[in-house]
Amino acid sequence: MRYKNRVQPAQYHIPPSSTPAQHPQHPQHPNQPTNPPPTKTSLPLLTIFSSTSPPAQSIITTLLTHATRLQTYRLRALTRSPSSPLAQTYIASGIEVLPFSFTDPSTLTPALSGSHTIILITQTNYGPALKSTEYAQAKTIGDASVSLGVKHIVFSGAVHASPLWDGRAMDTFDSKGEAEGYLRGLGVKVSAYYPGMFMHNFLGQMRLQKIRRDTGRIVVKLLEDAEGVDGGDEGKEGKTAWVASGAWSFEEMAGIIGRVSGEKVRYERVAEEVYKGFMPETVGGQLVDMMRFIDEVGYYGGGEEKVRETERGVRGGLTSFEEFAEMYFKTLE
Repeated sequence: MRYKNRVQPAQYHIPPSSTPAQHPQHPQHPNQPTNPPPTKTSLPLLTIFSSTSPPAQSIITTLLTHATRLQTYRLRALTRSPSSPLAQTYIASGIEVLPFSFTDPSTLTPALSGSHTIILITQTNYGPALKSTEYAQAKTIGDASVSLGVKHIVFSGAVHASPLWDGRAMDTFDSKGEAEGYLRGLGVKVSAYYPGMFMHNFLGQMRLQKIRRDTGRIVVKLLEDAEGVDGGDEGKEGKTAWVASGAWSFEEMAGIIGRVSGEKVRYERVAEEVYKGFMPETVGGQLVDMMRFIDEVGYYGGGEEKVRETERGVRGGLTSFEEFAEMYFKTLE
């Protein structure tokens, strides 16, 4: 394993709807016309797919607590369950919540209508149809976005593994790599971020995507780049963010956990067939292929410098594995 994603383990807090903090204004000349501040309904609409997933929760929390972004967009959250407690919390925070399901075409047009920017987090469902299903999700959203006038798509992606691995298939990454390729051919601005493997995997077998802070910070940077903020590339093709806080082998991570906990911790590698046996056959095979790719090529296929470039541009930094271990592994059960 090469890279681990930086995460913030603290529980999410969705702040209540409020007026952004006021800043001191310079005195105006008596004859200078006064422009009223934009009303919330006049702001561009940012629509977030899979809004109750951990990555989307990180994005929404960051946007709601970011003074500049809060005044730049109004938010729409899409979820299969608008009546869920989390969705109701969004509503209480002033976010529009609409029902959406990747398997229900009738929800697509209302979900995208009026959107300026969308954050597209597809659903990865391990099994024989993983690649075709995830690609179809992105294609459907991309085509509808073009027809409905969406200006910017931010896509949660991954490196396209097959071209980096002598043509060998790796469905988990290839599904996203091919989907991004399709989206970038649509003529709409597309930004992408490639999250590393999630540290929260360590808190339970295959508990994936429990990201606390870092996804939101990365997405805010992509939005700023697309808008020309702080020297960003407004009007150009969207950027790609390679998101990880460092590179650790399993042996190194075991050593870090041992130091933090004061216990003896070691890493033992099991045979691939044994590992596959813990899961349904197709799922086990797909995960073993992913681990082989990481072992032989590297999580980002040699994009280490791109990871460092992304990290340098993120305000507030990202979470290292050492910090994560201090939060979770002081005591081992």
